[in-house]
Amino acid sequence: MNRKRKRVSPLTEQRRRLILERVRAWGEVRTSELAGLFGVSPMTIRNDLNALSEAGAPWRTGRSRASSSTPPSWG
Repeated sequence: MNRKRKRVSPLTEQRRRLILERVRAWGEVRTSELAGLFGVSPMTIRNDLNALSEAGAPWRTGRSRASSSTPPSWG
């Protein structure tokens, strides 16, 4: 299935870069912590984590968290 690449706003790109930094720094993040930090809903954070994962971020995601044994080296 060919999926069109959705255009992402600069604000979303910035938030996703910051999420990558948090995962690198903290090793594990909770969607609720990130949602509070960025002032968005937990669903928005889950969408960001999914998009980053699809883009190749080497981490595992659970129901409410993402953790990295190999922190992303790109961003």
